[in-house]
Amino acid sequence: FHNIRIYRAFSFGNLATLVMTDQRLFRADHVIPEVGAGSEVGSRYFVPKSTLAAVESQKMTAAGGSLDPVSILGSTQRQWWKDRMSAANTTWKLWGNEVSLLRMQVNGTQAVAGMMVQSLIAANAGLAALQSQLTTALVSDLTTAAAAVPSASKATQAPAPAYTQTKAVLALAGVSGTVFDAGIKPQLDAALPPAQFFDTFLLNADQWDGYNAERKALLQHLKDNAIGNVVALTGDIHAFFAGSVMDDFDAASPVPVMVDLVTAGISSNSFYSYFESVVDGNAAFAKTKPLIYTEQGGVRTNTFNSTLTTFNPWLKVANTDAQGYAIVTLTPAKLSCSFHTLKPLAAGAAPALPATRSITRLEVAAGSPTVTVLA
Repeated sequence: FHNIRIYRAFSFGNLATLVMTDQRLFRADHVIPEVGAGSEVGSRYFVPKSTLAAVESQKMTAAGGSLDPVSILGSTQRQWWKDRMSAANTTWKLWGNEVSLLRMQVNGTQAVAGMMVQSLIAANAGLAALQSQLTTALVSDLTTAAAAVPSASKATQAPAPAYTQTKAVLALAGVSGTVFDAGIKPQLDAALPPAQFFDTFLLNADQWDGYNAERKALLQHLKDNAIGNVVALTGDIHAFFAGSVMDDFDAASPVPVMVDLVTAGISSNSFYSYFESVVDGNAAFAKTKPLIYTEQGGVRTNTFNSTLTTFNPWLKVANTDAQGYAIVTLTPAKLSCSFHTLKPLAAGAAPALPATRSITRLEVAAGSPTVTVLA
């Protein structure tokens, strides 16, 4: 499709270069196609990180190390992107980027352990002092139990933990084995989802998380050539996000290289609403509802934002249930961004003016690939 080329670049004096990429026309299929997975869950959404990495590596090996089978940009556009970034002599290099570069993952084992501990503390406030130890113990017990479930049964069978480590911690608070078996164990067992959940998942493999090898190659190019002040201006995911993009999100000590600013859609359903529908409509995910929302008196409270920031510390802003727009202003010293969240429709009609419900203001200082949240 090289006769339909829309990727292009613009320069604005010595202040900014804007590089606009095309991330649909040249991209490979999802690394794990929906056809093979049977649905979007497991291929596009909620993909085990280790599984995706293994398939990505296999495809690259089969192609002699080429990124093309696992690429969003394609080889020609990827080289063009590198050349434009290298040649830019402006203070800022803005990337009109279609899907978020920010890692969005959830460690299912830690998440479930955290929910279970919160439930225990809610029933017995005296256990609050042992929260950290209980969480660590439960993670260990759940990991062991989930590994014992046969692969063919993981989608439907919950693990059966012995709770050895958990009981040892509770003993410090005077909880006997008899009390645990009679009152606490049934409560914990009732909260267990199927064993497949006890893994680390990428929430959206349609964005750059699903094309990790190419993302690392692009970030390595920026890093190797000391190309700074790179900020992606992103949409697509129907939520507001802001944070640093790391050279390798899986490294022991990731290094920030650039910034990604993600705007919500002006009218699209939100990122939160998709995951809300999954936990409401898919029995396998029903017990993970507290990771998406809590409900009291018929009123739902979004917990998805805090779930994401807990497992993705590079996220400085996460507003998963919003419609709105973003405005970016540049000076040689800083990039300023404001996320404008709009009010929802009221009984199908436009809301009373002003239509803006809230504004979150951010700054990126020249020379620093980090985001500062002002308000």
